[in-house]
Amino acid sequence: MLLFFHTEEINAFATPGGHIFLTRGLINCAGSEDALAAVIAHEVAHIQLRHALTSIRNAGYADAAISGALAGIQSKKDIDINEIMNILGISVDEIIEKMIVNGFSGDQELEADTKALSLLASAGYEPSSLLGMLEVLRKNQKGKEGFGKTHPAPSVRIVAVRKELKKHKVPDTQSYRVVRFSEIPDLSL
Repeated sequence: MLLFFHTEEINAFATPGGHIFLTRGLINCAGSEDALAAVIAHEVAHIQLRHALTSIRNAGYADAAISGALAGIQSKKDIDINEIMNILGISVDEIIEKMIVNGFSGDQELEADTKALSLLASAGYEPSSLLGMLEVLRKNQKGKEGFGKTHPAPSVRIVAVRKELKKHKVPDTQSYRVVRFSEIPDLSL
């Protein structure tokens, strides 16, 4: 499921449940459908590679959530299932918030880039569009804000993607998507 944040920040992220969030700023700086597909493919790769679950497990967030929920449950004698879910829901919300703030590891980001190339080629999109989007990110990066806070430097990702790119060849089909992408309404609301 794709969800959108109405912010000019350039960022995207995936949740363990398969939700992908894109910001208006990211969509507006994507110069083509293929570039936007590259970002989505990168986020789908995180989901397929189970990076969020690995991050939760490695950071001990799951243990903290369960401990917090159990402490809340044990403190009450008569508790119903809805109260248990509310207690656990708060913990899950905290996990998701920490993941959004902390992002994935640098290795996970590079692994998602590599997987995204395969996904793009399989879907008929131009895999090199990921390079184009990384160039846009490099030009728009403002220090350690937005995606700069949670992703390796675009220049590092560009080098890694270039090494993998030659493995992914697809026929050039971008031309028919150019018109379709240009007809998308302006999102700068």
